[in-house]
Amino acid sequence: MMSHNWGRVGDGGRGVRTGRRTGRWRLTLGVVALLAATVAGCPGILEPPAAAAPPVPMLVVDVGPLTVEEQLTFAALQGIVNRTTPTLYLVGLRSAQDFDVDPSAEPWLADAVPLSIERVTPDEALLRLLPSTNGLVVWDPAVPYESQDVATTIAGLEDLVPVDPSTASRLTTTFGAAVVRDLRDLHIPTGYAFIQWALDNLHPATPFEFPVWTGRPRNGKAIQPGLRDWAVMHRAFVFDADPASEPALLRRVFARFPAGTPVYGYPFFDTEVYARTGLAINEAIAAALVADAGHWLVPTTDAANLSVHSHLGPATAKAKWDDAPRTPDPTKTYVAFTISDGDAMGYDQTLLRHLQLDALGPSSVPIGVSISPYLATDAPRIWDWLMLNVPDQVRYVAGPSGAGYAYPYAMADLDGYLDHSRAMLDPLGLRSTWILEPPLTASPSLDVLQRFVARTSPSLLLTDYGGGAPEPPTVSFVGGVPVVHTVLVPNGSVDIAAIVRSVAATQPPGPRFVSIGLTTWGTKVADAEAAMAALGSGFEAVAPDAFAGYLRGAHAAGYQGSAEPPRVPAPPAPGECRGTVTDFQGSGDPFARRFLARLLAGTPVQSSMQIENTAPGQAKLVVDTSALAQSAAAFAAGNFAVAYPPATLGTARISVALRHLTVAGTGLAADTDVAFTTAAPPGPVSVALAGGAAAVGRDAIVSATLDVTATYNPGDGDISVSVTGPVACAPAVVRAQTVPQVTPAFTG
Repeated sequence: MMSHNWGRVGDGGRGVRTGRRTGRWRLTLGVVALLAATVAGCPGILEPPAAAAPPVPMLVVDVGPLTVEEQLTFAALQGIVNRTTPTLYLVGLRSAQDFDVDPSAEPWLADAVPLSIERVTPDEALLRLLPSTNGLVVWDPAVPYESQDVATTIAGLEDLVPVDPSTASRLTTTFGAAVVRDLRDLHIPTGYAFIQWALDNLHPATPFEFPVWTGRPRNGKAIQPGLRDWAVMHRAFVFDADPASEPALLRRVFARFPAGTPVYGYPFFDTEVYARTGLAINEAIAAALVADAGHWLVPTTDAANLSVHSHLGPATAKAKWDDAPRTPDPTKTYVAFTISDGDAMGYDQTLLRHLQLDALGPSSVPIGVSISPYLATDAPRIWDWLMLNVPDQVRYVAGPSGAGYAYPYAMADLDGYLDHSRAMLDPLGLRSTWILEPPLTASPSLDVLQRFVARTSPSLLLTDYGGGAPEPPTVSFVGGVPVVHTVLVPNGSVDIAAIVRSVAATQPPGPRFVSIGLTTWGTKVADAEAAMAALGSGFEAVAPDAFAGYLRGAHAAGYQGSAEPPRVPAPPAPGECRGTVTDFQGSGDPFARRFLARLLAGTPVQSSMQIENTAPGQAKLVVDTSALAQSAAAFAAGNFAVAYPPATLGTARISVALRHLTVAGTGLAADTDVAFTTAAPPGPVSVALAGGAAAVGRDAIVSATLDVTATYNPGDGDISVSVTGPVACAPAVVRAQTVPQVTPAFTG
């Protein structure tokens, strides 16, 4: 049944606010505005002269009592009527990933919306605003999410308000609205087919401006309706898909847009893999697919009222940053804290202020806050407030990995993305970037770092966002720019002081530098304060810009960075093959190839090799190709088990090759190629070795190029991924037995 919480026409109007928010209500102007609005809605009565009327107030509607579906309807209506001027503002939106009710709507209305307002009931808003639309489009409750997305796309193209069937019945009866499209008439059985239909049949006169990836329920909550206003306002293509099982559909969506198009929304939603592992791995798969298509994400699922905020620009404030070289105290460890998740513009708008910034005070430790530059273009007065209304010890850095959530390794045009990032970051005063690569994979490669330095001229680069392998030295310099490995702290129960001490202990005597990332959902500034109090006088917390200044000063005096080696890979133990993940190259699905490379390089593969003597001064290498193929396949299956549902595993086909296999040891040498597959693995292969000795092979190392190709069907067609890279293997068993000598008989 349709909810009847919308109230009656005329109920609940609570006055008109004029000018900037001062906390004062102006009753006289409220009466005039209400009278003008009433007269305008009555046929046969002349409207007062335009010059005599006060500015039309923006309607503010509390949609909190409505169902989520009804809230979606209002958000889409908001997008239609706000295209040219702010007309409708919504408070009480709920059902987002990260909050029950949007906590930011009223504060931003007070602090960032300098417009006169009139608070009205939902029905009053419908009475006034439905005539500005062309009617209704009904979505199909049997396929809720994707049909809502298609209805939202149609709303943008045709100015139709998306509704469920019961709402359609009420609006036609009460307000005289007409149903123009009913998606139930299409008889489309699945969400996948709904998005396919939209791609095949919705062709606007001008191309869609950008795509909006809405996502399904997340953290047990229904989808957030708030972003619909932004999608409808810009006539965006609204869609949903599962990146783990529907990559082909996603590639089709992204191919509709020129490279370098921002993808709004957020791809994480509840999945069986998330429930089983706690990893939002579909987010990582999605971000990689977006990057591979040449785009980047602007996470905005929690964003609301952007169709109002975007009209109130431009931004005028710049982020503070002072990285002038400073002379470090050689007896101190400098600690920089940075708060995570600023790449999510929806988080910046809705929760950053309430989770973190409200807790800051004059006594707080210096703190870095990651933030999205898109906030300055899409909600400029919120950007200005966040720049100007925080304590002086706060410094902002660009949330990963620049202008948009992007994985550099997967970017189809990394240089183009970096040029775009610099064009957005520089005018805003954002001089540092926190670079993100997928969780559980690896740190940015040297090539990626060099390109960041060359294209964006940063003051400081922070790397790593959740751990991976290999991890780089804590501090290094690329083109004179400090690059600092950041240890991300998952929650406040972790002993942050102990982490700081352990990182500092890996560095040589002299000034030491530690970068700590605070996961915004589990840690607070108070946790950083407690850690610094526990560390004592030998440790000093500094803001990221001062951190960069101390590093620059140390570098000018000859400091080259911390000297500790990468933590992995270690040399192969007997029976293992190991490689370096940054040496692996790949093709095909971007997330799978990166994850597979990390598994093959960061974790040892069983070598399944042995060396044995065959005759005096001769030996052979025996490669059990069947066992080695199965070992490599097990690692590929481990990748799929983390990223995909179990049904995917049965479709995987793995082929393995060892190319340019060489052996080096006591008097040994060989060079050959070996290829095999899991489908029909051959038996053991012997490689003759030149040379040999009594202790043959005890110090032997086998070097090779390892090729692994996996073909699998995640749900909407076969895809392949290939990785190749150098590995070193230590034979598992060395047979150095004495070979009998044959003595000729004496015949006399």
